[in-house]
Parts: sequence; C-alpha cells; structure tokens
Amino acid sequence: MSVLTPLFDEHRLILRVTDAFERYLKQLPTESDEVRQDLHRFVTFFREFVDLSHHEKEETVLMPAMVKAGCDWESEDFEHLRKDHNQERYLMRVIRQAASQRGLWTGEDLRHLKSVGQELVDFMRAHVDLENRKIYPVAMELLQGERGAMVTEAFEDFERVRRSHGYDGFLSELAEELVRDYSGESAP
Repeated sequence: MSVLTPLFDEHRLILRVTDAFERYLKQLPTESDEVRQDLHRFVTFFREFVDLSHHEKEETVLMPAMVKAGCDWESEDFEHLRKDHNQERYLMRVIRQAASQRGLWTGEDLRHLKSVGQELVDFMRAHVDLENRKIYPVAMELLQGERGAMVTEAFEDFERVRRSHGYDGFLSELAEELVRDYSGESAP
C-alpha cells in the first residue's frame, strides 16, 4: 500500500460524486424543494469533503512533506495546484449562492447554475487527473521509508481529528446517497 492510497481513494470517491453531480445538473429543467435540497447536499459534500478534508490534507500534509523532501514550494506544479484549489473554491461559492438564493430560480438562474456546475465538473476531472499524473507520482517517489511513515502518521492524525468531529460517517453516508440517487450505484 502506498502512502498516497488514502488520497487516491478519495479521488475515486470525488469523481463518483462529481459524476452524480453532472447527472443532477442534466435533470435540472425545473426547481422544487427537493431539487434545491439536493444542491445543498452536493455543496456540503464538495465543501466539507473535497475542500476542508482532501485539499486540506494536500496543502497541510502532502505539499509540506514534499518540500521537506526537496520540492520547490514555488514550482510551477505547486503553483498550479494552489490556483486550482482556489478556482474550485470560487466555483463552489457561486454554486452555494445559487443553492441559498431566496425565491424561485428563473430560467436564467437555472442556465447559469447548469453552466457553472458543468464548469466545476470539468474542472474537478481535470484537477484530479493533474494530481494523479504529475503531483502524486513525484510524491510517491520522494515519500518512501521514514518520510512516508511520517506522512502516513500525519494523514492518520488528520483523519482522527475529523472522526472526532463526526464528519467521517456523515460525509461517507452523504456521498453514498448522492451517488445512489444520481447514478444508480452504491458508493463503497
């Protein structure tokens, strides 16, 4: 098992929920309380799991460990990664605003939501691909032996704190529900 197995597993889950979100967007011809509640559920998953857990692990554990192992914090790949995370946060803010909008969505509101939502879907897929192809292979090469053990321990500590706040079970269940509701399969 690689030190990055947890991050690769998270990528698989993120992509499955992203696929479900794309299906949700395609089923958005009208608004209802259920449609808006489901948008809130997707926003919660992307915010709490993708940003506040997965990205946080990358930014506070993985990247600093890679820098200690010899990578340049100011490298083009790290700069791209940080910009991507900020771009995802921006897209999620726009979608969160749509979910929180008072009153019924107009046709223009729905068109904008679908457009920004699809932009997020495409962006997430490209971002995961970038990390899987460029960042993680370098990390796996650098973070072996004692360095790898330290990163594994830091990931475990990070997860212990998350579990102590009750997020682990809730977010896993939420992901399973979203994938089931919008793709007809069950999340692992």
